[in-house]
Amino acid sequence: MNPIEMAVSKLKALLRQEPARTVDGLVQRIGSLLDRFLPNERQLLPCRGLSKVIVKVL
Repeated sequence: MNPIEMAVSKLKALLRQEPARTVDGLVQRIGSLLDRFLPNERQLLPCRGLSKVIVKVL
């Protein structure tokens, strides 16, 4: 897996631990989870990747 896939995979795994029930809740959850990522990992999470995660989680 490339670094972007690894970062998105980590985010998806964290989101599955406590699923959000609303879009607003999901956005807040992603914001709180980003604190668990190293700065170089955060840079690898492109908006397109996050939108795919949001669609799959909901």
